[in-house]
Order: sequence, then C-alpha cells, then structure tokens
Amino acid sequence: MPRKQTVPVEDYLDTVYEPDCEFADGGLIQRHELSEQAHFLRQRFLSYFQALEDPCHIRVLNGQRLCTLDSVRSQRFRIPDICLVRRPFEPIRILRKPPLLAIDVLRAADAPGEALVRLSELLRMGVPHIWALDPEAPRVFTVSRQGVWEVTAKDLTLPELNLVVPLYPFFKDLEGHTGAQE
Repeated sequence: MPRKQTVPVEDYLDTVYEPDCEFADGGLIQRHELSEQAHFLRQRFLSYFQALEDPCHIRVLNGQRLCTLDSVRSQRFRIPDICLVRRPFEPIRILRKPPLLAIDVLRAADAPGEALVRLSELLRMGVPHIWALDPEAPRVFTVSRQGVWEVTAKDLTLPELNLVVPLYPFFKDLEGHTGAQE
C-alpha cells in the first residue's frame, strides 16, 4: 500500500507535490510510479485525445486533481491519469464536477483493492465513463454501476461525443498483447 503522511486538507490544497499526491482520510497517498510500458500507453491515449480536442470540443486534462468526496467528515482527492471535460473549460486547480471520462493507468505495484477504491470513488463522484488500463496484461476494464468489466470488444465508445475509440493501435506494440487485430 502506498505511504500515507497525515496533513491538513488546507495544506494539501495549497501545496504542489512532485510527483503529485492524492489525499484521503487526512493523509497524502503517493501513487506508484508508472512502468515504461504504462507510461508509453498513457502517452498514446493522451496524444489520441489531444488530437480530438477541437473537433470534439473537449479539453484533455493530464493528472488533474478531482474532489471525489467533500463532506464535513471526509474529503478525498484523486488524480486519474487522464480526464476529458467538455468545453468551454476554465483551468482550475481542483475539478469538483465529474469529467466525461476518467482514465486510470494501473500500476504493477498497485494492490487490487487500492485500484478498486480509487475507481469506485470516481464512480460515486458521477463520472459517466471510467476506463482502467492494465498495460502489463495488457487489457482494458470499464467501470460502471453494474460492475467492473474487462473489455473484449475491439473498441470503446463515448456516445456523448459520437466517438468510437479503436483499442488495437494503443496496445499493438505492448509486450504480451494478444488482443484482436484491426
């Protein structure tokens, strides 16, 4: 489990960490580093969606802090690897409204429970599309109120953008890829 250092939420919000940390239950949570393969996959998805910013009227956010829970008793801030929001979008330090899509690249050192907690918080926040990328297997999972599902189709869709995202080009050069061809 990642290290947890106790800090007041105000300090978390006023501090820039390198690398950035998540915050839950009064403490900082340092995410594990991305493997080379995970970093490569993340960059492919970032580039793909950045190319679609103007035609799809979206903004791609890289490592944006999201407030997934804000109550008197608890505050939680998570940092998905990639978020898509609709434009117009004014840059802000903390996103408090759900993005259209959150993509989380799983780290090899993540315990399954850690990933599920992060993903379920995004779901409770109201994120309509959540994709978890496992670069080591490699495979993709979608997260919804119905559960966590491994994607067996050749593509994923974002109906709000009328967009079909083919998966093969993202994974074709990754070690261990055995998915469907184009």
